Amino acid sequence: MTNVKNKIMKNLDMFCICLNDNLLRKVKKLQYIPVGVGAEKFSQEWLLDSNGENISQKNKFYGEYTFHFWFW
Repeated sequence: MTNVKNKIMKNLDMFCICLNDNLLRKVKKLQYIPVGVGAEKFSQEWLLDSNGENISQKNKFYGEYTFHFWFW
């Protein structure tokens, strides 16, 4: 069973949704993929829910769900 868990964990991407840019070093240290949501400005190292087809303008009402919509 442990070998199966290890294979799954190696193929797992973890995302960390943040409202501002100041946690980038910590997120990257944890080896998570940084995701910026909200009206703040983020560096190019962040995935943003405001790219492509999105509802990021509704972030103040729906919070991180705007990222889930964008990701889906």
